[in-house]
Amino acid sequence: MTTWEVCASSWVNVTLKLKSKGYPVHGHDVYVTACLRGSRSGLVLFDIEELRVMLESILSRLHYSDLAESLKLQEASLEDLVYHVYSKLEEQVKGRGLEVSLVEARVPSGTVRLIP
Repeated sequence: MTTWEVCASSWVNVTLKLKSKGYPVHGHDVYVTACLRGSRSGLVLFDIEELRVMLESILSRLHYSDLAESLKLQEASLEDLVYHVYSKLEEQVKGRGLEVSLVEARVPSGTVRLIP
């Protein structure tokens, strides 16, 4: 059976505190992409627009926030953002025959990618 992947992306702006790494408080515009993988049994694997709405709903709670405060952490990195999105999407697709196959966060200087 053929495996398919459906991906959607959106922007979020967050403030990061990484004093342990020597970085001052700073913000990033982050381009987040999330993908779902599964076997198609109907017309489409999963509606891209529905995935985008799910992603934007998760990100809207973090937009223009201090990421550490929003996630209830001492410090927060892009890895924490990616894991948060991954966890929330996993909850939402549980029992649908899908798995989250990728979540990535891109900033001008690089990319953080979670590939479960």
